[in-house]
Amino acid sequence: VKRKNDLQDLLHTDTFSIHRPRSSPKSIRLVQKNEVILRKKKLSGLVRFTKFDTLDSTLIRKFERLSEHLIKQSQFLTTNQKNQKIISGKMFNSGWRKATTKNEMMGISASVPKIAGHEAYYENLQDELQEMEAFLATRLANITQGLQSAFYLFLNFDDIHDFSFASHLSFTFSNFENEPHRDPDSSTYSFGLWLPIDERSGKLIQNNLEVKGGNFMFPDDNFGLNFEGFDGVVEMVWKADELKHHTEKSTSQSHHSRLGISCEIPSTSVQTIVRLQNGFYEDNQEAFHRDIQKIISDCAIWKDKEEAKKALKRQKIV
Repeated sequence: VKRKNDLQDLLHTDTFSIHRPRSSPKSIRLVQKNEVILRKKKLSGLVRFTKFDTLDSTLIRKFERLSEHLIKQSQFLTTNQKNQKIISGKMFNSGWRKATTKNEMMGISASVPKIAGHEAYYENLQDELQEMEAFLATRLANITQGLQSAFYLFLNFDDIHDFSFASHLSFTFSNFENEPHRDPDSSTYSFGLWLPIDERSGKLIQNNLEVKGGNFMFPDDNFGLNFEGFDGVVEMVWKADELKHHTEKSTSQSHHSRLGISCEIPSTSVQTIVRLQNGFYEDNQEAFHRDIQKIISDCAIWKDKEEAKKALKRQKIV
């Protein structure tokens, strides 16, 4: 991208300002407006701030359905304890990933102990996923048609659900904070979305969010997104494997929180997909996908084990 005109094939440049990395340390630029990030004359990201009072009620409701859905999903997920970059707050992972369990090719994130006893509710919740994936895809397309194709991964497997434009989704809230890092994911770009919510229900807080701090920063570029005081939706597409980024510390004296969502295609998932396409697992009769049916089956096994433990405990008491 040598000139601003070169960006016009990718986005509407009349609605975006341009940020270029600074060669020498200067004060950090915090923005609360549409911005394009350029690196080495190449497009590395773009961010869009949209106030609630400029959105129609139907679209606002779609954003709210997404945030409510993710808060419900969090009831059946375990917080990400393996990400060493996390300092505080909650991070959950949803969607398909390469699993670490023996013989498990790929699986969806789920906590069997939390689901057991609530299987019907959980299955109904998963039925909503297609709607949520489709909505996220439309938001990505809405920012730029030029970048949209970089996200699509078409699979030819009857037993794996539609990955939409990304196979994996992470979401954070409860004063989430993490250290500066790059993501080694295989997506050409990652898609991010931030919504002001009541973390108990996921309902949008459309005015006066009671959260201080929590800006999204690019420390190597002396650049950041200024969330504080902004009543609206923030959307971003950026090269998360190239731009070092992190969420700053935030505080809240209420149940208000900033929900952060990111979509990407993990590199391990891509490796597994290539193996599947090449027939790597065909001779392994024990190989399986951890889909919803497998999770429900595991719930039954888990409940049987729990009942056996209780029975053994009662025998010891007698």
